[in-house]
Amino acid sequence: MSEEAEEDLASMAWPGFVDILSSVIIVFVFFVLIVASALLFQILIFKEQYLTEVHQIAEASNNAQDSVTASAAEELASENEFLLEKIKDLEEKLKVTREESDETEIQLFQVDAEFSESSDQTVIELEDQKGILVLFGQDSISVTQETTEQVQSYLDKYDLSADTQVKIVSSLDPTGLNEVFSKKLAVARALNVRNLFLERDIDMSQVLPVLSDQGKVDDTYNWVKIIFEEQ
Repeated sequence: MSEEAEEDLASMAWPGFVDILSSVIIVFVFFVLIVASALLFQILIFKEQYLTEVHQIAEASNNAQDSVTASAAEELASENEFLLEKIKDLEEKLKVTREESDETEIQLFQVDAEFSESSDQTVIELEDQKGILVLFGQDSISVTQETTEQVQSYLDKYDLSADTQVKIVSSLDPTGLNEVFSKKLAVARALNVRNLFLERDIDMSQVLPVLSDQGKVDDTYNWVKIIFEEQ
């Protein structure tokens, strides 16, 4: 083969190489585009799934909070209802207690109360001051007929003028059942003795019941003094 023919073959080999290289590059670029498109599609699908799950979780959390809030509100309402019922029950019990207390007080201040009318009563004229001492029996508040007559006979000796103030001093018994019982007992005795002046010619505003803790007289706390004082 001549030199000219060899040069022609050499010049014809370059375009074939270029075609192969171009084909490889085109295939590679096409592959990259396919892979990139697939990745983009997968990313979009994953993003949509992720957003859906986040939304579901948030909705479930809100529903749970609403459920907890509703449960707490229901529990609170139930507790409030229980407390209101308890308060109402206590008010009813307090009302009954007050009624019983009022009834007991009324019975206590009546002349013919639950306390027995003790016949063991003594009337003594005081020596150290102008007045009368009435000794009662244990737990007795009523004044016997005999005591009434004796007190009235003593009262006839005194001048119950408008200037005379009468103090009905009733003793408190510190050894009694309790302080309230002792006070009620002393007040009942003082009022019953004060009733002896209803038929006397004296203004009842001049007759004043007084409670005293002076102690024992004739070895007893069950006494009432009628003291006359000139104003």
